[in-house]
Amino acid sequence: MLNVLLFAAFGAILFGVAIPFQAAPLVGAVVFQALHFASIPYGVAGDLALGTLKGVKDQMGVIHRKMDDIMKKVATEKRNDLTTEEETEYTRLETEFEGLKKHRTRLESQEERNRTMSTPTDTTIQDEIPDKEKRDFSKFRLLRGLGLLAAGKPLDGIEKEVHDMTSAAARANGITIEGFAVPSSLPGTEKRDQTVTLQTTNPGDQGGVLVATEVGGLIDALWAKNFLSLVGARRLNGLVGNQSFPTVTTKPVAEAVTEIQQLTAQTILFGKVDMAPNRRGATIPVSKQLILQSSIDIEKLVMDLIRKCLDLRLNQDAMTALLAAITAPNGNLLALGTNGATPTYLNMVALETMVAGNDADKDSMKYLLNSKGRGYLKGQQKFSSTNGDPIYEKGNEINGYPAVVSNVVPSNLVKGSASNASAIVFGDFSQLYVGMWGGADFVVDPYTLADKGEVKITANMYWDVEVAQALSFAGIKDALTA
Repeated sequence: MLNVLLFAAFGAILFGVAIPFQAAPLVGAVVFQALHFASIPYGVAGDLALGTLKGVKDQMGVIHRKMDDIMKKVATEKRNDLTTEEETEYTRLETEFEGLKKHRTRLESQEERNRTMSTPTDTTIQDEIPDKEKRDFSKFRLLRGLGLLAAGKPLDGIEKEVHDMTSAAARANGITIEGFAVPSSLPGTEKRDQTVTLQTTNPGDQGGVLVATEVGGLIDALWAKNFLSLVGARRLNGLVGNQSFPTVTTKPVAEAVTEIQQLTAQTILFGKVDMAPNRRGATIPVSKQLILQSSIDIEKLVMDLIRKCLDLRLNQDAMTALLAAITAPNGNLLALGTNGATPTYLNMVALETMVAGNDADKDSMKYLLNSKGRGYLKGQQKFSSTNGDPIYEKGNEINGYPAVVSNVVPSNLVKGSASNASAIVFGDFSQLYVGMWGGADFVVDPYTLADKGEVKITANMYWDVEVAQALSFAGIKDALTA
C-alpha cells in the first residue's frame, strides 16, 4: 500500500494534480501500478523530448526553417513551382508541422490547467507555522507521514504536529485539508554553516557530533549527449505490427534513338526496408526501507534514470545501424590507412563527394562525430602551413555543413594495430528511420520482491532503427584523434 501511495504522489507531482489520500485504497486494488508515457521522439529523456512544450516549439522551429529553405531555393532559382521531390518533402514537413501545432495547443492548455490547479484563486494561503509554535523540525519526514497514512494508521510524533498546525492555519483561510498538511516551509530546519572540529578524546565530542550532516541535491551521472533529434532522423511513432518500406534499387535510363529505332526494354528492380519492434528495457529493485528513509524521491529518481538509459540505448542502436550501412562493399567507406590515420580536410571533402556521387546530397546533410574528433579537427588547418581556418569551423560546422557532436559515436574502433579509432559520419540523416511501437511503459511492482522488502521498478520500450538508403551516408571508421 505504501508504494501505491508513493506512486500516486509521484503522479501528482509529475502532472500537477492533487490526489487526496482517501483515494489510496482504490489505487491499492490494482496489482501493478503502471505509468504509460506517450511516445516521444528518440526515447524518453529530457530536453529533446516532444513531451515538453519547449521541445515541441523547438521542433516546429526546425521544420519551419526547412520549409522556408525550400521556398527560398525556389525564389533564388526564379522558378514558379516546386520540383516533385520538393513538393513531397514540403508536404511531409507541412503535415508534421500541423501535427506539432495541435500538440503544442494541447500542452499549452495543460500548462494553463496546471497553473489553475496549483494557484489559489483567493489570497495567498498563510500556511506558515505561528512563531510561538516554532521549534526544531529537523526530524520531520514527509515519507514517514505518507507511510503511516498508507498503512491506515493515524499520524503521530512530529509529523502529526506539523499536520495539525498547518491544517489550523489553512482553516483560517477557509481551506479544508483532506490529506497530509505540510507547510510551504518548515522553520527550525536551518543548519549551521560552520563545522565544530575541536575535540578532547573522541572526534566531535566538544560539539561536532551535534552538527547535522545535510544531504543536498543529488548529483547525477554524466551521460553522453544523444544525437538523434539533432541530426534530423526520421521518426515513425505509434507503429503497429511489422513495417515494410519498398525501395527502388534501379533507375530507368532515357535513350537517344532514331525516328523508328526500337527502345531497349528495361527492368526496374525493387527492394525493401523491414522494421520490427525490438524490446529494450531496464529494471531496478529499490528497498522499501530506502524509500521510507531517503530524503530524495527515490521512485522518481529511479524512473528518471531508467528513461535516460533507454534514451541512450536508442541512440546507441541508431549508431550501430549507421556503421553497419557504411561498408566497403557499399562504396561509402573511406579507409584512411592500414592502422588508421589522422583525418584531414580533404578526407572531409571526400566524404561529401561520395554522397554527392550517389545523387544523395541534400540541403539537410550533416556531420556526426565524437568529442575527440571535434577536438582534433579544431586544431588542424584545412591546408597546412597557411595559418588558415581550422577544419572544425566556428558555429559548429565542417566545410559549411552542420556538425553534431556526441560521444555515442565510438572512439574505440579497431583498425590494424590501432584500437582507439573514431568514426566520422556524413550524410542525409532523414534516411535514418527510427520506429517506435508505443511509449515507455513504467511498472512499479511491490509484490515480486516483497519477501526481500524491495520494490521493483521496470520500464519496457519497443523500437527499431534502420537506414533506408545506405548511399545517403559516407563515413570513416579509422580516424585517429587521440
